[in-house]
Amino acid sequence: KVDVRLADPSPGQAGVINHFQVNGATGNGAFYIAYGTATGLTSVGLCAAADFGIDQAQMLGNGTASSDGVGIISIMVPSAASGVTAYFQALDVERCELSTVNSFQFP
Repeated sequence: KVDVRLADPSPGQAGVINHFQVNGATGNGAFYIAYGTATGLTSVGLCAAADFGIDQAQMLGNGTASSDGVGIISIMVPSAASGVTAYFQALDVERCELSTVNSFQFP
């Protein structure tokens, strides 16, 4: 079994489109990415036994992984995010498995 992993946003800049890549998801399965500005707990809702490790987590986006378990979401990160430390976490819906929480500060 491969663990679900979430890479840092690329290019990791505020004010432009950033790509968030999930690896190790269920092939052809649904995934979600959540974000927030503090760690804590937020119920996943889809999975009774799982909580996001992010306080008041919001959905960044969702998608379907490729057959090899890779998924990418592309989102415009507002310029106002510059200087903000954000927390991100991926959810593999099929397995109700969460990635670790990643922190990232947009320059």
